[in-house]
Amino acid sequence: MLDRLQAQFGALSLPAQAETEAVAAYGKLKGQMLEQLQQREKKLGQLKRKRQENPRHLALKDLPESERFSQLRTTKKHFVDTIKRVVQKAFSAIQDA
Repeated sequence: MLDRLQAQFGALSLPAQAETEAVAAYGKLKGQMLEQLQQREKKLGQLKRKRQENPRHLALKDLPESERFSQLRTTKKHFVDTIKRVVQKAFSAIQDA
């Protein structure tokens, strides 16, 4: 959105032979667009600073109990791994055929 506004601001030009009314309208429009650009750039800077304050990684201990991952029991893990191996073998057999 900011890029589009910057492009529109840059593309805005005054005709070579413009009347005084057109010049006044051009100046008003250019001022409004410049003010919008400055407000959006300020907002973007604030959002970037806010994002930098947040940690990039969370430790598992920092997550709420309801959102923590639960480990599979050993028997379930072996079962899931066996299914994965069977699928891999079936897939490779299909590719070789």
